[in-house]
Amino acid sequence: MTLSVTGTAGKAPRAQGPMWAATGLAWLPLAALVLASDQWAKWQVLSHLTPYRSLPVLPPVLNFTLLYNTGAAFSLLDTGPGWQRVLFTVVALAVSAWIVAMLGTLKARGQALLAASGALILGGALGNVADRVRLGHVVDFIDAHWQTYHFWAFNVADAAITVGVVIYLALHLAGRYGRGLVAQGREAREKEA
Repeated sequence: MTLSVTGTAGKAPRAQGPMWAATGLAWLPLAALVLASDQWAKWQVLSHLTPYRSLPVLPPVLNFTLLYNTGAAFSLLDTGPGWQRVLFTVVALAVSAWIVAMLGTLKARGQALLAASGALILGGALGNVADRVRLGHVVDFIDAHWQTYHFWAFNVADAAITVGVVIYLALHLAGRYGRGLVAQGREAREKEA
């Protein structure tokens, strides 16, 4: 693909390339990177760790422990009879399709953080879907803890989803997407004045 510059008399030149490059779809490589990193990390863990045996990484706070999660985030519904795997796969694919559609409506540069948050969530969702389809469960291995208290085990996909959601919520609350709380507060103050 070549990128050309065109312009008309009296107007600044503008870059022309594939139409998707000007949209949030330009952030799909980030989703692919998250998916690839997640699957590579899980492949390494499956190749080198024994299930349920901890490998200390930073002994006071972090272990790698191979665990299998048949449920959702934080092992929600992991003791179900198996229907939850189909449900979580269908929901994740539907959310992924919605995110791709949303990315197509965003501006690649003007809404970069929003697009990046969507790409992080997309890559993470697809990473966990790949596990459910291929293995029948999600591979978790990051075991954050403090002394004897252990947070729920998670993986690279879960971390990407969490970061993406935090960015999305921060943008929403800051009024950078839609009518966030800050924008609503500003409008209320202007009405009072």
